[in-house]
Amino acid sequence: MKRYLLLLIISIFLTSCSGTSQADLAEALMNEEGKILLGDNIYIFCSSAAGLKKDEKLAVVTNKNGNDVVYSIQGINSEEWVMVVREVIMGDWVLYRNENVDFIPIELSNKTIYNKFSEQIEYADNIYQLYACIPDNDEIEKEIGKLIIEGNEYILYSIINQDAFEWIVLMESSSEKSLLYRNISVDFIPIYYYEFARNTYKDKNGVYHFYTGE
Repeated sequence: MKRYLLLLIISIFLTSCSGTSQADLAEALMNEEGKILLGDNIYIFCSSAAGLKKDEKLAVVTNKNGNDVVYSIQGINSEEWVMVVREVIMGDWVLYRNENVDFIPIELSNKTIYNKFSEQIEYADNIYQLYACIPDNDEIEKEIGKLIIEGNEYILYSIINQDAFEWIVLMESSSEKSLLYRNISVDFIPIYYYEFARNTYKDKNGVYHFYTGE
């Protein structure tokens, strides 16, 4: 009973500190496809928003149970990115992007992807950091160089429709597994690369894999 009362008090406190009453908020609609319709903007699901900081309340999702609120994100343009928060104890925080947005800022990527990798390589006087495992080799354009890392030979490839200054693929000569590397100066990530990163993991043997759900 005491625990229930404590949770209730915390919930009331958080609500009172949020500044804007839900009755004063604009209304957002979630359609049958799960898209958020707010004003002239349509937002689609992107990922978990855990790790982000919510800013101003923008709207309440009217076809939900009254606890789902659309927030802007601190330091991020709300015309492009918002989060939807279920305002109950241990409620979900979900990141949505405007359907016209094709790139995610690296700051959002870093805060919403758990599997971040620190491995770096140097090529042509630039530093590249591992970003994701590529599920197939359809992205590869042509060979642009070779590297020797810990005694193993790796081949570097450029990527179709990408500047090799910004993105390259690293593949071990004896393997067909392709790793996507980002120039550390690149601040905006193509959404489909972000999806690659969300599904990349490293096993206990240090081998990278792309999660296919199988």
